[in-house]
Amino acid sequence: GDDRNVGIGTTSPANKLHVKAGASGATSFDSRYNLTLEDDGENYIGFYSPTNSFAGIRFANAASSLRGYIDYYHGTQGDKMQIYAQNQIEFSFPSVSQQVVFKSNGTSDPIKVGIGTASPGALLDLETPGNTVDGTYYSTATINNTGSSTYSGIRFDRSAVAKWRVGIMPDDKFQIAKLYNTVADDTFVIDSSGKVGIGTSSP
Repeated sequence: GDDRNVGIGTTSPANKLHVKAGASGATSFDSRYNLTLEDDGENYIGFYSPTNSFAGIRFANAASSLRGYIDYYHGTQGDKMQIYAQNQIEFSFPSVSQQVVFKSNGTSDPIKVGIGTASPGALLDLETPGNTVDGTYYSTATINNTGSSTYSGIRFDRSAVAKWRVGIMPDDKFQIAKLYNTVADDTFVIDSSGKVGIGTSSP
């Protein structure tokens, strides 16, 4: 029944437990934070566990049901970070009202990913705001291969077999090509001078 706050390193704890290694410069503290860690420099929470074990943060509800967690699996456990949520994982940027969302469909269907939308309508849903930055229009997506002699584009597969590709050839020609058939008339090309070739890559 004791409602007093506990301070370590401070005689004026702002919350239930206030650990102060140095003055951060903050003059007010959010009363919702039951634990406050304050320092005048770098400030971390360290989780140490055996080489082949786990460490993490767990989120449970009033029924003691695990609803989410952030875990790290050491050594033979995979050396991996795992983020778990019941429904979706969302990255919000309120200053521009844009979000990145990893959303479960609530079924056995694959997860949906939305960039620029909180309600992805496809496996990958990219939505571009209807405005410009410094007079330049947004691109919904950019595919850039920095190699001077390599192909840059999108490949379309079915049953793990390459079928079609769309993109830029090493000589800057735009190409739509049928990959599983090498017959020339399966290719559509626009070269760097604007010539169009159907059935030939050298119009």
